[in-house]
Amino acid sequence: MNEQILALKSLLRETPDFQRATEILRSGESVVWDGCVGSAFAFLGATAAESLRKTTLVVVARPGDVDRVAADLAFFTDAPILKYPVLPASVFDDAGEEIFLSEDVDFGVRLRVLKALDRRATAPFAAGTTDDVDVKVDATSEVFAKRANGATSANNANDANSANEVNAPNNATSADAPPFVVASLAALLQPVPSREQVAEGTIRVALNEEFGRDRLIRWLAEGGFHSTTAVELPGEYSARGHVVDVFAVDWDKPVRFEFFGDEVESIRSFDVASQRSVEELESVEISRLLVGGVATGSFVDRLPNDAWTLFLNSDETIGETTRLVADYSDAERSRLAKVADVVNALYRRPTAHAVAVSTGAEFATARFGVDFGSVERFQGDATQVEAAFNRSPEEESISIVCAS
Repeated sequence: MNEQILALKSLLRETPDFQRATEILRSGESVVWDGCVGSAFAFLGATAAESLRKTTLVVVARPGDVDRVAADLAFFTDAPILKYPVLPASVFDDAGEEIFLSEDVDFGVRLRVLKALDRRATAPFAAGTTDDVDVKVDATSEVFAKRANGATSANNANDANSANEVNAPNNATSADAPPFVVASLAALLQPVPSREQVAEGTIRVALNEEFGRDRLIRWLAEGGFHSTTAVELPGEYSARGHVVDVFAVDWDKPVRFEFFGDEVESIRSFDVASQRSVEELESVEISRLLVGGVATGSFVDRLPNDAWTLFLNSDETIGETTRLVADYSDAERSRLAKVADVVNALYRRPTAHAVAVSTGAEFATARFGVDFGSVERFQGDATQVEAAFNRSPEEESISIVCAS
């Protein structure tokens, strides 16, 4: 991370108001950060998350805001950032007896986030474990796998330089950091498969273990995977002799299994376009596309017990989501949680309301003014910018933060 950003975060942590705010959040109560404009919320949220060391749920008003907010956060933190998208309302219009886990990329992202949260809830990441376990968490996939001894990825260097939503960096500072989950309130209303449903629809295939090629093919077909001559999209598989290629819905790359009899002889992820191997793996988890039952679980209930919420402009977010749901059909609304129920569930957790202008209606223990100046004061030609600097108090330290 940029040294100037680190220095700014250090200065913020030393301020009494910030220290008091994090103390309140750590105690399980809530605060308002009043005056958050631009990316101020990301700076505050990223710095607070480092102090709290807890999973952070960032709630935004519109599904279209998720990418922008995730990008803002990525500028201020090296922690993993998971984007949780909303599905079309029509997906929840059928109260059938089966959950169809569509090969739609957005569903794969949601499943990947749920798995990541479940892993944190049941086995929190501990410092010192990253040498043994490489946890992949990226924008379209999640492959929980133990890397084979001595194996390397041809794309490691490129992956590490893409957004934080890609593989968590393998060091004690960032790989061990609890993630940010960025979601619209509308996405949080939609039901999710329960932990039991996901577990029942997931198998683990490990290197040098007997699993059986035919058994794998049968399991994939019964679970809704589509048989093709060559996999290209999530939800597909292909079988050629002793080789089975699988592209699970929550992966970003397909995986090739090679069998010797019933024994799994090789497991490798590969690139769809070039068909070249990317990484050797010791094991993978595959989730079916079809799971019995109806999705009735709550996303909020899947959060780790100590997770906290960064709620952006909560009044606006609640209002927009309420209006959005009002436009749904009765059948669509019947499958969703009520806005008030989800908001109340969030408020039972520590919450920081990051608002441009506080209405006073936010549920919080204390309010803190945020005094970040706008970069607009330094706009204009060189003479105007110089004059703006000269008008600043001598004791004022000015840092202009931009992504480029």
